[in-house]
Amino acid sequence: MSTALEHQHARRPYVFDPARYAHTFLAFESSGGAVDPQPVPRKVWCAWTGDNEMSPNRAAGLESIRAANPEAEVILVTAENLDSFVLPEHPFHPIYPHLSYVHRSDYLRCYLMHHYGGAYTDIKRQRGSLTDAIDILNDRADLWIVGASQDGLPARIDGESRLDRDCRRNYDILPSGGAFAIRPQTALTTAWWAEVNRRADYYYDLTKTNPGGIWGRDDPGIDNVGAGDAKRFNPNYPIHWNVLQANVFEPLCLKHQDRIFLDERFHPSRLDYR
Repeated sequence: MSTALEHQHARRPYVFDPARYAHTFLAFESSGGAVDPQPVPRKVWCAWTGDNEMSPNRAAGLESIRAANPEAEVILVTAENLDSFVLPEHPFHPIYPHLSYVHRSDYLRCYLMHHYGGAYTDIKRQRGSLTDAIDILNDRADLWIVGASQDGLPARIDGESRLDRDCRRNYDILPSGGAFAIRPQTALTTAWWAEVNRRADYYYDLTKTNPGGIWGRDDPGIDNVGAGDAKRFNPNYPIHWNVLQANVFEPLCLKHQDRIFLDERFHPSRLDYR
């Protein structure tokens, strides 16, 4: 952890109090995780979930990931090879084909990290080797996640709730969801997987009549060019940008922050990645 982050911890330590979040999914007890710490495979996972062609920037990002992790197996999950990673005892939720390509990636990130483990990264140019993050986990049985800190305030959850305020006040102890290594089948991944499926249950019927296309109903990072193109955007798509990933992953990391190790070398670049 960087000196600056250590200073933030010392100045304003966070202690999880379940009573503060009794009305949220953090109150649910996790069950079904492994009793003993599971080894973390030297696998770096990426996802390209649609039938749209990868841009030159994304292709360069993928090559950067491979170059940064020569000692790991870098796996790109696509629509063509997806079925080979679906475990028979853990089939995908039927919502999957109705999700936007962005939310398919969010769903896959949770599925792969819970059931397989390893490292996940968005397809962006790398600054460090996620293989090193995996090795830290395998050297430290007490840790569940190794990654970089948030590079900005976390995603809004539901306005001014306690959970939203606490995530934003303590963003410096939360890992970025864009690149990290994780131990599979922990209480954190079990709760993550359960909550994503609860949300999928809720949105399933709504997405059948309003599927997400590529971007869903909005994208906070790009202009709404092509908003009338149903292949790219659907303004009636019911799932907000952060609902299936950041709004689940970040609160769970707050709850289990004592199991997380932050190291700034694992930040991927955010420059010209699309």
